[in-house]
Amino acid sequence: MKHTLSEDLLVWEFDFALTTFFEVETSQIEKYIPKQLSPMEVSPGLGLINVTGFNFPAGGLGHLPEFQELICSIIVSPDLSRGVPKFAMHVISLASTSQEHLDHSAEYYNCLLYTSPSPRDS
Repeated sequence: MKHTLSEDLLVWEFDFALTTFFEVETSQIEKYIPKQLSPMEVSPGLGLINVTGFNFPAGGLGHLPEFQELICSIIVSPDLSRGVPKFAMHVISLASTSQEHLDHSAEYYNCLLYTSPSPRDS
């Protein structure tokens, strides 16, 4: 899959996104992130989980046709060796209407995929 590179960062073009954040007790989310990461706390003992839905137009991510993505992530402390980002996240769950995108994401995010047949396949 071909990506547009910008200072070694991937640029994924989307035309719609809807996002929300939830406060969660840090002790409940620490088990879902690698030991070298730590959850960003908005107040002592409270971390953030983010849920975002995207629509990627055709060509917005390489050669893929239009597809949708739903992603759940934990907001973590950033790696400041790469500059100061607005925020950093660790993906814990991802769903997509594109199997090719799911296959790519499993490698890119290093996360497990849970797939089930599409209702259209029934």
